[in-house]
Amino acid sequence: MDSEVLQFQTGNQPEARDITAQVAAFVAGKGDGLVQVFCPHATAGIALIETGAGSDADLLDIIDHVLPPGFGYRHQHGSPG
Repeated sequence: MDSEVLQFQTGNQPEARDITAQVAAFVAGKGDGLVQVFCPHATAGIALIETGAGSDADLLDIIDHVLPPGFGYRHQHGSPG
């Protein structure tokens, strides 16, 4: 089994990032199999969507709608636990 760690610098604004090229480069020439993408962070997530037709912007919009900034969430950055 092969593995690779990809690291991305993020800011304080939500973003949709296309990592297709990095994943394609990793699996190139390896034949049939499965690829797993994992994000070990509580405030980040992975979505498998088609990009380039506005769906990435739609995803960010719906996240803001369902989980609005400034809502008064109990868990805040820097809180214990």
